[in-house]
Amino acid sequence: GLICNNTYRQLNDSTLSTLFNLLESLNIPYTYSSQKGYLTINGNLIHTRSMDHYDSLRGSEYAWCAADECVFYKKAAWQVMLGRIRDKRGSLQIKGATTPNGFNYLYEDFVLKATKNHFMQNA
Repeated sequence: GLICNNTYRQLNDSTLSTLFNLLESLNIPYTYSSQKGYLTINGNLIHTRSMDHYDSLRGSEYAWCAADECVFYKKAAWQVMLGRIRDKRGSLQIKGATTPNGFNYLYEDFVLKATKNHFMQNA
């Protein structure tokens, strides 16, 4: 899997901090290597990446992605991330959480071109 945010600072200060607090409150063991950006939960390796260096995703393959603050990604970064999500079992998932920021490529993809498997849900 892949967990990403717009910048490394946002990834560490918000996304991972919240995730680690949740895991600890639920007594779920995990390990995290900040140097490599590898998070392991129940034996599952999860990469944590910043989308301001999205070219580093090229060559990787992920079955799923959790994208935080994705409305602020460059369109090219979003497209590279989408191209990395592959699962031979056919259970691809991308979950994005973000703050509204006008009508950009996400609005076009998830509202104007929405399908039953490709849509936006307001929380």
